[in-house]
Amino acid sequence: KMKAAIDKYNKDDSSVHNLTAYVDRCVSLVKKLVNADSNCKIWLTFPVLLYDCYVAAVRYNYYYETYILNAFKTKLTASGHWDNIVGFYYSNESIEPWFTNFDNSAVNSQFNNPVVMNMKYLSDKVKAQGKKMLWIPYYRSPSGDDRYSRLAYVANKTNIFDYVILQPTYYFDASLGASNVTLVKNCVTSQACKYSSGSTVGGSKTSSTDIGAEMELNSYYTKGNGSTSAAEYKSRYETYVDNFSGFITGSPKRDVAFYAGNPDEITQSAVFNRVSSFFNDGE
Repeated sequence: KMKAAIDKYNKDDSSVHNLTAYVDRCVSLVKKLVNADSNCKIWLTFPVLLYDCYVAAVRYNYYYETYILNAFKTKLTASGHWDNIVGFYYSNESIEPWFTNFDNSAVNSQFNNPVVMNMKYLSDKVKAQGKKMLWIPYYRSPSGDDRYSRLAYVANKTNIFDYVILQPTYYFDASLGASNVTLVKNCVTSQACKYSSGSTVGGSKTSSTDIGAEMELNSYYTKGNGSTSAAEYKSRYETYVDNFSGFITGSPKRDVAFYAGNPDEITQSAVFNRVSSFFNDGE
């Protein structure tokens, strides 16, 4: 049934790509999800900032508030589905350093960074509607790379996001090593973004942001990819299970999200069953 619904959704898709069309398609999908489960909880998404426009990120404020947040509220309130919405996801997976300043000491002015200013503006507007903010950046030890120290400072020092879920990426990139999964586990366990040495980025975590981990999986689990076998992807996936299953079954429980490929992949039985078994059994 899920695959049939996805196939129909793709078939009905048009070539029109603008914010209004985006909201309309998401509203249509929300209705289908609520029809399937009236109690389902859904996150909506602010589209990704254009890669070359980070320096002008604050210019998105008005358009995302008007054509995304307010449009979603109006249309979903009218259809009776606004209460199914938990919050909004911020799409950019990093705060790239391209021609943008980041002052670690300027927490109250969003580190004087235009992307963080955009995050803060949208967060304030979302929370004023009684909704939450979610971010899922990719993570490495921040030593020597400004992208990861920037996200760590946002997570550790601000309350812009209610949840920051860290992507290890090891499933897709073996060169990172299983140690990167362990690093994410340590961040979640201590509820602070850490260096691989174990010290806390910024010296301490002063925010109330929940730090979580992301499971990663796709169809490579069954068919491999190029010269990399399915067995290798299964082995990498099990590294995630070994590190993160305790967040589901243990105490205290911690937040875990699951990336499982595109809609066609997640409906494959092997992938779907792995997602289901992880949340049901931690396996």
